[in-house]
Amino acid sequence: MDTTPNLNLPLIAHKQGLRATFHDEALKSLDALVMLSVIDRDLSSPPVSPAEGDRYIVKSPGSGDPAWISNHVVVFIDGGWRGLAPKVGWTCYLQDEGALIAWDGAAWVPALDLLGGMTELQNVSLLGVGTTADATNPFSAKLNNALWAAKTAAEGGDGNLRYKMSKESAAKTLSLLMQTNFSGRAEIGLTGDDDFHFKVSPDGTNWSEAIVIDRTSGKVSLPQTVSAFIETLLDDANAAAARATLGAVGLSGDETVGGKKTFSNQAFFTGGSRSGSMTIADDAAATISVPGTGTRYNLLLLWSTLTGATYIQGLVWCRTGSSPNAPVAVALHDATNFAATTGVLTGTTGTDGKITFSTHTDGLIYIENRLGGSRTFYYQLFTSAS
Repeated sequence: MDTTPNLNLPLIAHKQGLRATFHDEALKSLDALVMLSVIDRDLSSPPVSPAEGDRYIVKSPGSGDPAWISNHVVVFIDGGWRGLAPKVGWTCYLQDEGALIAWDGAAWVPALDLLGGMTELQNVSLLGVGTTADATNPFSAKLNNALWAAKTAAEGGDGNLRYKMSKESAAKTLSLLMQTNFSGRAEIGLTGDDDFHFKVSPDGTNWSEAIVIDRTSGKVSLPQTVSAFIETLLDDANAAAARATLGAVGLSGDETVGGKKTFSNQAFFTGGSRSGSMTIADDAAATISVPGTGTRYNLLLLWSTLTGATYIQGLVWCRTGSSPNAPVAVALHDATNFAATTGVLTGTTGTDGKITFSTHTDGLIYIENRLGGSRTFYYQLFTSAS
């Protein structure tokens, strides 16, 4: 045998002449192959001005030099090219791609492709599937389909599949954010507390909360609907009274959801809505501007921080426009101090000791406070189209 079986290094025979030459040839081959790292694998012929020691993998079909044979490792040494045929299992680092490849006997492939027996991948700081991960998104995937399947009992599992995510504390966020061209459009999850939230957005900046499920009671609230405020503001008896009153004026349609009645008349959503708060001094009045012009039918949900006999909380229905009507108390927790009229309220127009509601042809809803002290009110107004 004149060469070694794996790297074909020349052997020095007994009493062989030019031993130094054979020794140098073996060292040059070792220098080319040990810690194999090549500049590029995309050239089929030699570069114009190679430097001593430059190494490449020849792209098929190789040409331009006898050593440039397809898929061989070539090294520029002593002013010429030397080619080395790869063997199964050789690994090589590609400097221009930053990748590790291996020879499988037919082609250079990603080195991990030859590690079919690998069963663990632990403590990886970045992982990109079809894309590049970064510090913000340490796990990133760019693909068209993803599949999670339960490990069956026959395979040693239990046939169940649970996807578990955990946040640090209740005040943190754990959510699934759905985007269009990387701009948020919908989000579901535990956002800022432990209730289950459903949110939507038209632009990724302005968000509306559509559904909230209470973590303790399981109660579902719909922040953008009349039903949510009725459920929040009114007890069962008052809600029943509210349905009866609205039905009498032809504004309600009832449906049962989860065993509870809810207001389903969608007319209240066609004209817009408005919400806010106002602090009204004693013997003073404030107004709420109704969206749009012309005749509008309005449902006003009103509540305050008041207690005792002066506690005002519930629903008021009224018509604004050219033919306003005196507001109707659909349901109030305490209607004792409620009064209604039409026309402008100035602060001392209504009865002393009461809260007076009024509408006028100017399209405003007036609220006058004559309860004997300053009061802060919170409101949500739903308006129908004329």
